[in-house]
Amino acid sequence: MSGIPVSVAERLAELKRSNRHSLQVKLINGGYYVYERYTGYDIASGRRKSYTIYVGKIERDGRFIKPHRKSRNTIGVRNVEGYVRARRSEAIAEITEAEERESIGIIEALSTDARMPLQRMADRTGLTEQVVRHRISQLESRFGIRYTIDISPLRFGLSRFMVTVRFIGSRPDRDTIGSLLEAEPNVQFAAFTKGSYDLVIYVIFYNIAELEGWLWRFKSGPDLAGYDSIWSVTYALGGNMILRDKFFTDILNGRVWRRSREHSRKRADQIFEREYAVLRALNANGKARFKEIDREYGLGKGVANRTFAELVERGVIERVTISMDRPPLRYMALISVSQVNVERYNRGRRELSMYVIDDGGMWTNRFISIGDIGSPYGILIVAPICEGQRLEEIEDSIRSILDNDTVSSAVITDVIVGSMIINRVDIRELFDYKRLVEDYGMSDADIMRDLKSRRSRLPNRP
Repeated sequence: MSGIPVSVAERLAELKRSNRHSLQVKLINGGYYVYERYTGYDIASGRRKSYTIYVGKIERDGRFIKPHRKSRNTIGVRNVEGYVRARRSEAIAEITEAEERESIGIIEALSTDARMPLQRMADRTGLTEQVVRHRISQLESRFGIRYTIDISPLRFGLSRFMVTVRFIGSRPDRDTIGSLLEAEPNVQFAAFTKGSYDLVIYVIFYNIAELEGWLWRFKSGPDLAGYDSIWSVTYALGGNMILRDKFFTDILNGRVWRRSREHSRKRADQIFEREYAVLRALNANGKARFKEIDREYGLGKGVANRTFAELVERGVIERVTISMDRPPLRYMALISVSQVNVERYNRGRRELSMYVIDDGGMWTNRFISIGDIGSPYGILIVAPICEGQRLEEIEDSIRSILDNDTVSSAVITDVIVGSMIINRVDIRELFDYKRLVEDYGMSDADIMRDLKSRRSRLPNRP
């Protein structure tokens, strides 16, 4: 720069000798301002990029004055390298956040229809097929994803029941209760809990008489009869769980119709062998190839594929889905709400449905399942508790919505048998979304607008 004072030039030369990167001085409104320049790789664009940052002012007498930084992007930055590192960290954080949102979208797509063609999943998520394939592989490893199906036991005349146990004093050890429950084909899920009860068991039976007979025999056995305990039973319209293979081999297999001279026609309570084959195979692996099912069970060509379509149409198979064995959760909780006042309950039911479908960008839906229970009549909620959430806040929200203080909970501390289906289905597939449309006459646009309004008002609520 021509006309630069000697004292300024000398100080600039001194700064250049002690600096790794290019320095230049600019005359702005009579002052000499020094800028540092660096060229390096930019993560966002994937190309080399030049970065320039103001590093100080040289007075006419040669004094160097460091900058007083006010910008959020430069506070605490000493030089251009520090600036570049900060920008790279921000870029990485932004990319990570964007990837997480995309990955949640993939989890939702897999949960809603795990057999969805890759191209359709790419269109749904706005990613390329290659990226979707790679991301699925990462998520399978990260969360221990398994593929299975949502089956409606009611379609077979079967009902779900929840048995809760409160031990008074000591309780059986894990190995003892585990081996007892594992041997029972009607038991689909069992876990030790802390809270309103000590043990929860989900069972499937054809009727209450079968359940009561089994329950008496089970708790009267030599390993359990000596414990002081209170056993309670409720039916449960809800409680998504992966049916154990023992259920198929020991229970459902007995309802398979096999043509014989004595049984020339299938009874209403029986199923075809091809239906049994498809259900059992897809329960174990929701992405099993139909050709392999045909071959394994000796079915004709294309029979498994046609049978699958029939089972979906009849609502026996609700969806091919996934479950995460290692979900990003702190713990799982069971929340029970007794219906003590029908008028107040009905008044808050629409708001509760909105609360249920508002997942707030979680890896799972807000609730794993929500369904009616009896004795006492009410609802049972299976709630995943994620990082930053508190069970007490969820309970308080439900109390406020339903104007109901009879809310109790138990935290699952140790799963003994089976596993629940932990996923994130598209909210339009949820029962509570359909309730808002069918019972309250809300359109999809109404619901989405309401959700957007809620999230803008309370972005961090659980």
